[in-house]
Amino acid sequence: MISLTHLLLIGLGGGLGSIVRVLVSEITPVGRLPWGTMAANVAGSLIIGWVLARLGPPGESNGHWQAFLAFGFCGGFTTFSSFSWQTLEQLRRDALCRGFGFDMCWCDLAGLASSSRLRLKACDFSSGSSVHM
Repeated sequence: MISLTHLLLIGLGGGLGSIVRVLVSEITPVGRLPWGTMAANVAGSLIIGWVLARLGPPGESNGHWQAFLAFGFCGGFTTFSSFSWQTLEQLRRDALCRGFGFDMCWCDLAGLASSSRLRLKACDFSSGSSVHM
């Protein structure tokens, strides 16, 4: 069962991630596609992959950080609901190619970003050295 401490950490991280998400949208140029949503989702996928790779499997020693960073911050920062809504908006405007293109592009980029954790896990950023897999 999840502890009250972890729930509070998830809530705090989610609030912070949501604020950062809005700021990303504000600084991202507006175009025909929702670039802010794509940027947040790809960056969030990269962050969650890196965090989980660096912290290792869930355990007592890293549970607080995983709750705050991976589930809280990245959960609030990434925007699956916004992404879904914006894809549907593209489809409603009869922009089928743009809607499906955005959908496929985001899924591909997010998948690549989160899977890149395997490469990042091999890097020891604190000492500047890296281990090759």
